[in-house]
Amino acid sequence: MPVGSPGPDFSGRCSIIPITLGMATKTPATTSSAPKTSRASKTSAATRKSRAVVRDVEAGSSVDCSHCGERVKFQAKVRNKQVICNIYVSGKWNRVEHFHQACYEEAGNPFGEAEVGTDYRRQAANAAAAERAKKLAAESAEAQSA
Repeated sequence: MPVGSPGPDFSGRCSIIPITLGMATKTPATTSSAPKTSRASKTSAATRKSRAVVRDVEAGSSVDCSHCGERVKFQAKVRNKQVICNIYVSGKWNRVEHFHQACYEEAGNPFGEAEVGTDYRRQAANAAAAERAKKLAAESAEAQSA
């Protein structure tokens, strides 16, 4: 008889076998014999240091500049830039700080020179937009010649 199904009580009441009787009480500690490697072991503490990158300010951004204290704002017609810094202390990640690009330079690049051109998400979006534009232009030229 399956666990959790009514028992053979024909008095009109349901007699249910407790589900715990059919459940395992212990689970194996490991599922494979291969040793687990943690992500932390792949990079040494020497390579984990504070760094800064330049990014576009995205819509919905609600962070304050660590230098001047003002909001890092998105403006639709202006492509504002921000510097995002991952801060490591003794090789362990500690926090993220945001700066206006001008404020970061004014502060003397506190976490090193900010890397520009590493936002691969934008590159992919721009490439897809260029591909769509090329396709539309080809379709338009074909429609005009017909």
